[in-house]
Amino acid sequence: MSDALHTSRAGLRALERSLQQSPLPRILTYADDTTIVGLISRDNEAAYRQEVERTVAWRKENDLVLNAKKTNKIIINFRTKKSTNTPILINNEPIPITDFSSKLNSNHLIKKAQQRLYFLRQLKKLRVEKGLLVQFYKAIVQSILTNIPSITVWYANTPQHTIKDMDRIISRAAKITGCKLPTLGSIHT
Repeated sequence: MSDALHTSRAGLRALERSLQQSPLPRILTYADDTTIVGLISRDNEAAYRQEVERTVAWRKENDLVLNAKKTNKIIINFRTKKSTNTPILINNEPIPITDFSSKLNSNHLIKKAQQRLYFLRQLKKLRVEKGLLVQFYKAIVQSILTNIPSITVWYANTPQHTIKDMDRIISRAAKITGCKLPTLGSIHT
């Protein structure tokens, strides 16, 4: 599943088609970790919730402890109209919801990159040569903005104004380093 998420919008559509064609929800297990994957369409979570309840019941029957505090409901939603997310209860404890929408991820990346520009400015004040400034930028700032390999997932779904905000950071870094730096669009392609 993680390989499929490292693809472009077309890859996400292929993943969606694949999930639609296979029986869902699907349970993935690795060692003592269990993941229930479901494709929610038309805001109908019934099959997904039944599978969660069935998994919780099976664990109880087999004396396996399910730590609800270490459990998360992760939502990957690229639709423009957000659906309501009813919390899932396990042992009468609500499971926290983690939203991986591109907006939340992009805002986090912008904030982090802006914070790291400070260090680039400090290096410039110390009169570090341009080549080292560019290397520092690529390693510390650009790596945050591109967040390889996930740029291929979120870039195509990110609003233009957010991409402009990210390109502004690159522009500021170019002024600091005194060198031309690639835009997000050129890195993405």
